[in-house]
Amino acid sequence: MIYARFREHGDTLTGLTVKGHSGSAAHGEDLVCAAVSGIMFGLCNACDQLGSYDIEVADNLIRIENLGKDDTVLRVGLLQLQTVEETNRRYVKVEISEV
Repeated sequence: MIYARFREHGDTLTGLTVKGHSGSAAHGEDLVCAAVSGIMFGLCNACDQLGSYDIEVADNLIRIENLGKDDTVLRVGLLQLQTVEETNRRYVKVEISEV
């Protein structure tokens, strides 16, 4: 299972952590993992260009912390990951928690 956990304070998304593997297919053939990876590395690249985010990429983990007030990039990521979750509920779980 891939877990995407967004953190929110008030109306602002303050961070995101994604970890896990979907296990929907054999290694190298897993389209669910490929979709989530594509979304996440696109978000990391956008956040890196904007410069107001702290990004950590490790084995089986991507963490993005919003250091500013504009959460537009994280909102786009939330919508994208929720779209993948809609058709792959056995493999992807998206959560939002208040901090």
